[in-house]
Amino acid sequence: MTEALLDAAEVELLRHGADASVRRIAAAAGVNHGLVHRHFGAKANLVAAVLARLARQAAAQLDGASELDGASQLDLLVADGPVARHLRIVARLLLDGEDVGALQPDHPAIAALVGRALRDGDVAPERARASVAQAVALLFGWQLFEPFLLDATGASLEGARADLPRAVAALALRGPRGDRVTG
Repeated sequence: MTEALLDAAEVELLRHGADASVRRIAAAAGVNHGLVHRHFGAKANLVAAVLARLARQAAAQLDGASELDGASQLDLLVADGPVARHLRIVARLLLDGEDVGALQPDHPAIAALVGRALRDGDVAPERARASVAQAVALLFGWQLFEPFLLDATGASLEGARADLPRAVAALALRGPRGDRVTG
């Protein structure tokens, strides 16, 4: 039942953001809405559970990404997997005015990316954190604004997507100027 509720809540959050309905979630999961409250308490606890699950799934997905080829890495960033769904729900909640930091205090995917930048990027800790923040900002922007960006720039979908993994990796490991700063 818990997984069915989390699955239904994820779909509802993707569609409706902060306006997600516990009644619609319960109906989609095939349970009485009272069970949702009994199991999770407040709606915020259910949202937090969805974010925590997606964050763990995204971290696991990213953990294996370094062994993948460029096309497979791209799929992680733009396909409908845990990374993309997590980014879309977080963005939607933020745009709806929710305090996502209170709902998701732990960020295992971000921590993994910072760890990878420190290990592989030969950068100072503050540079690693800033570089990962910039890379994730690029991913948020891509998830939310891809159609507009392609139209505004005249870039082809294939061309823009082909370069996305390199751009994200460059930002995450070296920062926007490609600096390698140790210390």
